[in-house]
Amino acid sequence: MRPASIIRPIVVFVLAFLSPGSSLFSQSVISDLRSPNNRFDYVIISPRAYIPAVQPLALRRSVHNGFAVGIAVTDSIYSSFGKGTTADTAIKKFITYALASWKAPAPKYFLLAGNVNTVPSHTEQGFTFVGEDSIMVDGWFVEAGADSGLPGRQVAALGRLPAWNLAGLNVMLSKINTYENSPEQSWMRRSISVADSTYAPLFEGIADALQHTLSPAWPETVSIHITPSSSQYLSRVQFRDLLNRGAAIVSLIGEVNWYKFARSAYFTTWDVDSLAPGSPLPLCLILAGQRFEQSDTPAIAVSLLQSDAKGAIATIAPSGAVYVSSNSAFLQVLGASLAARPAKSIGEVFLTTINSNGLWDPSTRRQTLLGDPALVVRSVVLAGVGPGGSTLPGGYVLLQNYPNPFNPTTTIRYGVPRQSAVTLSVFNTLGQQVATLVNETQAAGYHEVKFDGSNLASGVYFYRLTAGYFVATNRLLLLR
Repeated sequence: MRPASIIRPIVVFVLAFLSPGSSLFSQSVISDLRSPNNRFDYVIISPRAYIPAVQPLALRRSVHNGFAVGIAVTDSIYSSFGKGTTADTAIKKFITYALASWKAPAPKYFLLAGNVNTVPSHTEQGFTFVGEDSIMVDGWFVEAGADSGLPGRQVAALGRLPAWNLAGLNVMLSKINTYENSPEQSWMRRSISVADSTYAPLFEGIADALQHTLSPAWPETVSIHITPSSSQYLSRVQFRDLLNRGAAIVSLIGEVNWYKFARSAYFTTWDVDSLAPGSPLPLCLILAGQRFEQSDTPAIAVSLLQSDAKGAIATIAPSGAVYVSSNSAFLQVLGASLAARPAKSIGEVFLTTINSNGLWDPSTRRQTLLGDPALVVRSVVLAGVGPGGSTLPGGYVLLQNYPNPFNPTTTIRYGVPRQSAVTLSVFNTLGQQVATLVNETQAAGYHEVKFDGSNLASGVYFYRLTAGYFVATNRLLLLR
């Protein structure tokens, strides 16, 4: 079968970005937000000044994920949907319109590119920290109407990159690129939980339960107690050293305000500065409340994201203060969803959890995802063989090449659950085979092969795995 008819529009879309004299701005910015002909999977809501910064992410999501990506400029949103109303209401009206009136399928992801100084959140009264009178609720933007019958039900995945300025946004975007292009490493198998010493039996039990829930996808679990008498005690310095060695998920279970974890200040927003540059970037789950709207003392959740080449790739925490019981239940459901569907994006899993948990606990709607909702957490399933090569895939799988885009070499990884006749080939946009990388019977397990594109022109290519009755194709982009 020749895939050219399907591929050619994608190629034109991508190469238009790369052609001399062309403008990615003109290709990716949505010119008419009310046009019923709009059809996008992934929408970035950005102030005009940030467009050049988010354009590479738009291209990445197009090539890496196969999404149709559009950038909605905040000025255009306000002029089209904001007459006589507030900025946050204008954004909600735009998202509601896009979901209901654009061509099907409706957008799956929305990314707010900037903190509340550039892309406002929705302000509500709620259970707040001492001295505060309101909270920020990003989830409000994607909530269904009151007639949905599901209070707090959200209808699209939404995340925020909480950058206060262009420099901070560039840091967060650079970390996404680094994270997705990282080759497999042992830390991708690891989950770390830290249990507060206050109400120790309670927090330690919650941390242990969460680790058990996550263990199918992150089997190397490390549980830390901050009670000095515990056999699982690590000092603050030892904990930071462990963070430098890395984990896919780090959970802070205990009393948290925006700038410190535990009454003893076991880990604080300032401790992020002491992490090693280039250290692995986990998803950080925080049991208790955070905030992202204050610039004077950034919250732990924000500090982890805005620190260059260290910290975290994404964080999940409630806005404002919460009860332990409700948030621990949310984390258990979230952990189970992450472990059950490790190849799904953070945003998809977060959305599923919000809607299931929110049916009985409306406060769940205040959970906030800070990070790219289309990002997939690195895991044993996606990282492949662990120490000793003992991990076998549960089925046939073709993983995304890394790095992607690449020049001139990239690594392609795949898994076969049993001995199989395997063929791995590369095709150009006309459906012509340009390379055969594998054509042999291979043992069960994860395998990888290098592809060298030195003799090929820049552009989009496709690699196809055939093993038994399994056939899968991914795209890659060669940029010189």
